Amino acid sequence: MNEGRRISAGNLGERQQWVVPVYQRHYEWETGEDRQLPKFWADLEDEAIDRLEGRSPFPHYFGAIIFSEPQAQAFGAVRHRFLVDGQQRITTFQLVLAAIREVARKREVARLVDVVNAYLFNEKSASMIDPDRERLKLWPSSYDRKLYQNIAENTPAKIRSLQSKFFYKNGSLIKGQSPNLLRAYIFLFDEIDAFVTERGTDQGETPEAVLSAVLGGFLSGFQIVVIQLDPNDDAQESFASLNGLGKPLSPFDLIRNDVFHRARKTGEDDRKLFDERWKLFEKPFWAEQVRQGRFKRARADHLVSHAVIAETGREANIGKIATEYQRYARERAFQTVGESSMYC
Repeated sequence: MNEGRRISAGNLGERQQWVVPVYQRHYEWETGEDRQLPKFWADLEDEAIDRLEGRSPFPHYFGAIIFSEPQAQAFGAVRHRFLVDGQQRITTFQLVLAAIREVARKREVARLVDVVNAYLFNEKSASMIDPDRERLKLWPSSYDRKLYQNIAENTPAKIRSLQSKFFYKNGSLIKGQSPNLLRAYIFLFDEIDAFVTERGTDQGETPEAVLSAVLGGFLSGFQIVVIQLDPNDDAQESFASLNGLGKPLSPFDLIRNDVFHRARKTGEDDRKLFDERWKLFEKPFWAEQVRQGRFKRARADHLVSHAVIAETGREANIGKIATEYQRYARERAFQTVGESSMYC
């Protein structure tokens, strides 16, 4: 593992694409009181106020990301960087940029719309292998990808149309049913928009001045440590051993990691396996906590427990279901992940 280097959020404007591997969970940061997004916004608001009021802002340390790069990437193509740890931070960075852009569009600050787009998108060129994909600086996992593309490429009004099932008829978000990714974006948009109104009313500052301070505070003030894995480091094993700012890894997160770790080792197409045979289990239904007997666990945990019992003919400890699953997979010694009857 290479020694980390500290960069600002502005370095995200490089010609690159952050790729979230299929084995990682979807976006988890929350908007509730004392959760990650309100804390993030409070720090960003402080950075913007310092700039507006002429004080020298202090850099805000925002943690670390760990990534790996595939070897022998095609010359001229956008460089792919696979996120081992830090997808919550990088995704949040892109969401706040999209929110700043749309508040700028709403407030008719056209210059900043173009500035922000340079941080969200890579400029298309003839050297790109897949321009529709490579133009995005973030390529989320399958679960979040379509929604993220909707957010990155559209106005809030268009997003409400494309994702109408998550909105009331009056345009308000149905918070209890909407994905964290969408809640985070709407939260950031509303907070930035309200901040522009507040500073204009109380201090007489123009929307352009306020939004420039928010964007400058974000791009220059937020510092992050970037660590690149060496070619001989195992990205998925590294992921399994790390904890970020978000929720601890659940048993099902650990099971997912193990499944796709073995798929990579056997040379299987992990994206195809995810889309065709795993994606169903990423729906909120399977994460919901339900009681069976005296155990209240995620539905996915109960499912794996029953499958292990059915396959092995012995009892399984649901409190240690990730370990039980790994024991089952080792005993069966499947040649490929795809051939296993319970896909694990």
